[in-house]
Formats: sequence, structure tokens, C-alpha cells
Amino acid sequence: MMKMGARYNKAVRLLIVRDRQQPDRLAVHYSQVRNAIDTVFRERTVMTLHEIELEATIMTDTRSVNLTVMPVQMENLPNLVVISITDVTEQVQNRRRLETAQAEQSKLVDELSAANKRLSDMNKGLLDANEELQAANEELVLAQEELQASNEELEATNEELQATNEELETNNEELQATNEELETTNEELASRTVELKELSKMLASERMRLAQIVELAPFYIIVLRGPNLIVEAFNPRYARHFGEQEVIGRPFGEVFKGEESTTLINLIQDVYRQDTVLTSPRMLVHLCDERNESLERCFVYTIIPTHGSDGKIDGACIYGEDVTEQVARESEERRENLKLMVEHADQIALALIDVQTTELLQASPRFLDIIERARGYQCSDIIGRKWRELAPFSSGEEAEELLNSVIKSHAPRRLPEVRIKLARDKKETVWD
Repeated sequence: MMKMGARYNKAVRLLIVRDRQQPDRLAVHYSQVRNAIDTVFRERTVMTLHEIELEATIMTDTRSVNLTVMPVQMENLPNLVVISITDVTEQVQNRRRLETAQAEQSKLVDELSAANKRLSDMNKGLLDANEELQAANEELVLAQEELQASNEELEATNEELQATNEELETNNEELQATNEELETTNEELASRTVELKELSKMLASERMRLAQIVELAPFYIIVLRGPNLIVEAFNPRYARHFGEQEVIGRPFGEVFKGEESTTLINLIQDVYRQDTVLTSPRMLVHLCDERNESLERCFVYTIIPTHGSDGKIDGACIYGEDVTEQVARESEERRENLKLMVEHADQIALALIDVQTTELLQASPRFLDIIERARGYQCSDIIGRKWRELAPFSSGEEAEELLNSVIKSHAPRRLPEVRIKLARDKKETVWD
């Protein structure tokens, strides 16, 4: 019995017979598959069950498949096996039809040989009868006139039989030629069957190797086909993002919506038109975690064109790399560098503000001294306060408005000749 909730692809459904009493009953014997899986776990080798015949159901006809069981080893996970199913129904049916045709042909040749033998025996008997008639003709000279008519009739019959014999010989020669042609065709079909089996094995091996590479690759991979960018395949990393959403066969633009995907879609279309490899800038993407909660991640996409057997471009492959941790490290490094620069700026007043929280992250000794004297805070209590509480030259609302205008415009603002009156010594100073 297959575990309820187990994941299997469309091809595995060939193995399952759906009914109300046993919804997940295997179409093959359980012991046969169970022994193969146990052998793979025990010997750590690949095992293939050839030409397994699946019983017919109301929804499907009788099918034949090759079942390949292989071990998979991954860190921090229990031992797993992958079951690969190859539909060989067409090859099995072709072989059976060929065997049936050979049996019918052999039977026809035997029947023709027997008929030819019977005709030969009949001809020999007629020849013997002719000789006996000739002897009787010599003995019955007196009855020659009476038997002349019968002799002529017998001669006519002999000629007809001779013509029939010649026709049979001609037919026999044609059947012999047909038999030789069928034997040649049979040899060619056998050779092609061997070639097809070898190609099928090679193709299955290549697909398996490619699937393992894609599944273990540290990228988000998705394959698109045609000018409409139809989703053809994706790896397990993207599967977690899609969840239960039906993706295969849909255009990329329908699956990925929103402003954040417009740049990526335009880049993919450029790759398809220009037949060249392009890399996107860092982009913010919203993904779903294991609890189906939205997370903001930073991605860099590399789009590679794919080509058909004629060398023409027929799609694109997208490799998405999650660089969120790298961006965070770079931001942290820049922040640490800024902190280091601010800490050692003894002659000027510098402050490092977090634009998300408007909290003071780091300040130069000169800035801390001004805030301590202007606002009356202790030097140890200044770091971590909001900007509206610390601005020495304006009210809290004006300070927030000034900070927001700089954030939105991404441009510096200069306030010349700002007059600050220090509360401790009641002395006014002018700052730029």
C-alpha cells in the first residue's frame, strides 16, 4: 500500500487502481515492488523490474512499464528511494504484434507447403494413371474408338492440372520471395528494437542524472518553452514557493504577477528575442516559507536561452540565486564601516540614523557632547533614541519632516547657519 499523502507524479498514477474500497491499491503485486525496494536498501544498488503489466481499469487500458528503484542519500534526511517509471507499452505491443505476424506467416508457409505436396502427389498419381491408361490402350485396341473421347478428356484435364501446377509453382516462388522480404524486415525491426532500447536506456539515464543535478542545485530553477514563455518544469525549491498552485502549462506572466516581476519578464523576453544570456540586477521577491507566511528575499536571476534540435531558440531557463544573506552581510559591513568612521570623527558632529526606525545607531564624540548639552540626556542614554528626540536645531516634527524628505529624494540637504543654544552654558553656537 502507498502511504496516504505521499507525493508522486503523473506517471506514477499508472501504477494505482482507483476505487472506493482501496483508493491507493497498486496495479502491480505489492510483494514484487516491496522486494525491489528492500533489495535497493540492502545492497545500495539500482534495481529495474522489466515489462511489468499493469491491470486495466475503467479509466485506463492494460499498460506495461519498466520500474527502476534507486537509492537517494541526503544529509539530515532518512534513507530514501526514487522510483522511476518508464512506459514501454508501445514497445511490448509492437513486439507481440511482430511475433503474431511471424506465427501467422509460418503457419501460411506450412499450409502452402502441404498443399504443394498434395498437388505433387496428385500429379504423380495422374502420371501413373496415364501410364496405366497407355498400357490399357495397347491392350484394348479394339476399344480405342470408344475410349478416344475419354482419352481426349483426360488429356484436357491433364493440361489443366499442368497449368494449375505451374500457377502453384509461381505462387510458391512469390511466397518464398515474400518470406525472404519478411525475414529481412524482421531482422531490421529487431535491430531497430535493440537500438531503441539502448537509446531509451541512455535517455532514462540522462534524465535521471539531469533531475538529480537540478534537485541538488543551490538555485531556484524554472524552464520556459516557446515565445509565450510557458512553464515546462521547475525544481523543488520553486515547488515550495508555488505550493498547491497549478503552474505547468501556464504562461510565466500569469504565474508571476506584480510590479516586482515586470522587470524579470521584460528581461526574459529580451533573452528570447536576442538569443543571449542576461543577468538581472538584485530584485526583491516575496516568497512563502514553510508556514505559508510571506518573506521578502533578494534575488539575482540569470536567464539562459534554450535551443531545439534545429539550433533555433525554443525557450529559456531561469536560474534564481537567493543573495539575501550576501546583501545583509554587505549592509552590515557598510554599517560597521560607517560606525568606525563616525566614532573616529572627533572634530565634527556626525550621527548615523537607521531610516527604518529613525533610531540613532552611532554618533561621534562631538555630536554626543552637543546632544548632552542641548537636550540634557546622559551620554550613555543617547544611542538608540529616536531622531525627533535628538535633533538639536528644530522641533521633533520638523526633524522628522527633514529626514523623510532626504529619504524620499535620495539627495542631501544643507542647512547653513543653524543656531543652537546649549542649555548648560546658555551659549549660542552657529553650525553648518
